[in-house]
Amino acid sequence: MNDEQTLFLIDGYAQIFRAYFAIRTPMKSPTTGEPTNALFGFTGMLFKLLTVHAPEHVVVAMDAPGRTFRDELFSEYKGTRAAIPEDLRAQVPRIRQLLDLFGIAHCEQAGLEADDVIATIARSVRNDASGDHLRIRIITKDKDMEQLLDDRVSIYDVHTDVLNDTAALWQTKGIRPDQVIDYLTMTGDTVDNVPGVEGIGAKTAAQLLQQYGTLEGIYAHLDELSPRRREALLKAQPGIALSQALVTLKCDAELDFPWERSRRRPIDAPGLIALFQELGFGRYQDQVRKLVDAVA
Repeated sequence: MNDEQTLFLIDGYAQIFRAYFAIRTPMKSPTTGEPTNALFGFTGMLFKLLTVHAPEHVVVAMDAPGRTFRDELFSEYKGTRAAIPEDLRAQVPRIRQLLDLFGIAHCEQAGLEADDVIATIARSVRNDASGDHLRIRIITKDKDMEQLLDDRVSIYDVHTDVLNDTAALWQTKGIRPDQVIDYLTMTGDTVDNVPGVEGIGAKTAAQLLQQYGTLEGIYAHLDELSPRRREALLKAQPGIALSQALVTLKCDAELDFPWERSRRRPIDAPGLIALFQELGFGRYQDQVRKLVDAVA
């Protein structure tokens, strides 16, 4: 399959974590002794993307170090998350090196999360007539990204080949993309420590949005709700604006990354083979040669 007309936007740390926890058997470079399990799994994901889809445009978005604007809004944002394991953190610089050798652009910006970087790049493509030929596939498992879905933007699991689009969102959750923010505001997010409406779960949130359209519409019709739901929504109302702000992706960040930089550069085959030799990734050396032959 050739996806020259597709821009793949990859949530970098999501894929790094996925690779790290998928390969729990200790892996170390025979040369340097450094941990390599996340790097090995992440490399496998890249090879599948490049060999199966042969995309011309790819960007890996990364979380920048330090606080984000959401931390400024809510000091307990992501406060329940465990620290990144040190053996995982140690592999991130190598992953950046790997991306450079593959000719794949990566982008991060202080104060933003990778989600915001992806949202801003997607919006810039949608607003640029020169990008009208591109569809956008976001490689992530993050449900926040569902607010970006439209006729050209979908969410793609490169490991399972499952595609989530507007139709799938309606089928699985019973909501539209423009309702995702209000949906997440009500359900909350235990992973990111975003408060929701206590007692309002996914099914109820979807039912209310189907009936009243928006969260504002729900609050305008509290008198029509059961006493339990009315009480829960009233109790949560003082914090609703904060929760909405926390789950809303920033699509208009001042990002020093024109989307045209997403075009893949030539693969540095000698550099990749040397890196894989150093890391002890024997099978990937042959895959580099096959990938180069395929595009020759």
